[in-house]
Amino acid sequence: MVEARSFSAAPIHSILVPLDGSRLAESAIPAAVALAKPARAVITLFHVLETDPPNSIHGEPHLSRQDEAIAYLEALSARFQESGVVISIHVHEDPEKDVSLSIVNHSEELDVSLIVLANHGTGGIRGFFFGRVAQQIVQRGKKPVIAVPTIEPLFAHTRFNRLALLLNRTTESEAAIPISARLATEFSASLHLICAVPTIGTLAEDRSASATLLPSAARELLNIEVQDTHRYLGGIASQLTRLLLHLLKWQYQPQRRSDSWLDSITDARTQIDLAIQDSPSLKGYPAEQLEDSYRRARRQAATQTKLEISTFPETCQHAIDLVLAEDWLPQG
Repeated sequence: MVEARSFSAAPIHSILVPLDGSRLAESAIPAAVALAKPARAVITLFHVLETDPPNSIHGEPHLSRQDEAIAYLEALSARFQESGVVISIHVHEDPEKDVSLSIVNHSEELDVSLIVLANHGTGGIRGFFFGRVAQQIVQRGKKPVIAVPTIEPLFAHTRFNRLALLLNRTTESEAAIPISARLATEFSASLHLICAVPTIGTLAEDRSASATLLPSAARELLNIEVQDTHRYLGGIASQLTRLLLHLLKWQYQPQRRSDSWLDSITDARTQIDLAIQDSPSLKGYPAEQLEDSYRRARRQAATQTKLEISTFPETCQHAIDLVLAEDWLPQG
């Protein structure tokens, strides 16, 4: 599983991989390489020298001097040279007490697109590397963070075909949609939005008491919540497909243009606009969803118009700004 956090949908141009010298931390590198390849991004292997460092980390000698840290990172860079990804190294030479803050600061200074690190989550001495540190980076930084489980074989030959994003219907969780969609686009992968709805048995304490007293009412309310969640996740994609379908019909069957088609185009645009107003963080989602929605619309257009599917371009020929523009219509 890959955990993602982001506030930007800009192209992925660089990835920061913090390392402490242990093999556990190194398990993030193959995943970073897999992420960097399709985007042609540069990877920076990064080490922070610590004030009063421990003698060992996960049973291995800890890097405490600049020269040994540079030699270690250079050896790692050479090991992954055959991947075809450009890999640079960086050692923060002034010893730091706060490792996570140093990583956050360097991610800003180097203007990286992503931070990829290993997260074994076992705590250990000073929470190093990377259970507590990973959590602190997410909480304190502004860059997207991908925490990779320390199962090295899993990422040895990584190919991401399907991405899942867990949402809780807050603007904070929706902020991860653009970067997730960007990653899905880079890998030509599908993106699945997941929103969990509790059952009576898993309700939080503030809701479980009333559910115990009125189980039938609580169950019905949860069913309504499930239905509302489905509408929430599928609304924009569905309306975008509907909009593209009618734009295709408008362009390729000009002799059959009607007020009802125009009404459908206007209504779809209105529904998308209302959904984005309700959740402003979804503003960039239509652009990321455009090609997937277009493929569905293209198939539907071929079925409804009885025209060969080859009549319609394989990819959308219009920018999302035009597609959503209030008064724009394609010429037939």
